[in-house]
Amino acid sequence: MDCPPRLRTIDRVFANIAHRRSSAAAICLAFALPTALARPAAADQALIPAANSPVINVSIEGGTINIRTWDRPAVQTDSTVPLQVQQFDRAAIARSLPRDINVLAGQIDSPRGPLVLPRETFDVGSLDAQPHDGIAITGTGGETTLTVPASTALLVTRMQRGFVTLDGYREGIFFVRLRNGWVHLQNMGGEGFVQVMRGPIVATDSSFVRLRARSALGNIFFERCHARQIEVSSVAGSIGYDNGSFEPGLARFETQYGNIALGVGSGSAQIAAHSEGGRILYNYVRRTSVDARGNDATAALGGGGPLVNVSSGGSVLLYDGAINSRGRLGAGWRQASSLLNRVEHRVQMPPSPRRPAQPVLRRNPRPHPVRL
Repeated sequence: MDCPPRLRTIDRVFANIAHRRSSAAAICLAFALPTALARPAAADQALIPAANSPVINVSIEGGTINIRTWDRPAVQTDSTVPLQVQQFDRAAIARSLPRDINVLAGQIDSPRGPLVLPRETFDVGSLDAQPHDGIAITGTGGETTLTVPASTALLVTRMQRGFVTLDGYREGIFFVRLRNGWVHLQNMGGEGFVQVMRGPIVATDSSFVRLRARSALGNIFFERCHARQIEVSSVAGSIGYDNGSFEPGLARFETQYGNIALGVGSGSAQIAAHSEGGRILYNYVRRTSVDARGNDATAALGGGGPLVNVSSGGSVLLYDGAINSRGRLGAGWRQASSLLNRVEHRVQMPPSPRRPAQPVLRRNPRPHPVRL
């Protein structure tokens, strides 16, 4: 299934403004739930009690994981293959919870040669001090749907290859690590870290208190999102932030070889953009002050507001509103976009999640900037 219409529009623009690049990398997450006090249970459908803001660790080798929330104090699992479920008491979780999740440096081969994502840590010290139930879910593949409590404190998802979708998780901290595949965040909130080594990340209709997203080879798209603190990077992919908004705080978008399209839909913003190749394009419908010189440009929307830093090894496109409204630029836009090459990868939507079965109760680049 193709991506939604506005995401397809973003992808078409990138197909015209991106350089052909490739890369990827690998990582290892140095966090795992304890093995003590585990109660294993093989299951493909189950309902596991989780009343105390649980910590949930999901590790599945491949396939599809669809995660959504509900208001019930339980985790519901539904999978086409057996899952291994382990439960942990509050004392075991209290002893094992880290203040940081360590993401080890990784490397992946590409036509450019070996490409590396450096070591990084993600702070989870904001976890509250209240007791947490613990649940670990492991599996080998298939299609899995998990329904978790909306009050889940920490949700860790790791997978080697496949699709991961998170829908409606807004109150806690999420961490997603995927080597090859696709991640979709829908109606999300809270704090999170997302990494895909090879493949796209897409976020729609979400409001993040804090988000770190990075990829080696893959485009990263945001549509109708709001952020207080956001840091997005890709080695060889392009980045789009379409029809979005910001609160005062950290906002940084960076790609080494790809391109960046930044569209502020509402509110004010002070944008500082850099293009290593000097290709900065801009078009604003709203009254906006723009100062473009050589490889750099600044733009003040609404008199200026939250600082947004943009740095690209390729081209930078600055605009307001949604990117699908840029069609009215006509020939000038086509002339500019024809100077650039196609992007490597398209975003594809994963299969729609199947309807869960009834659960079983379980106790336990250097021209001057151009205005189009």
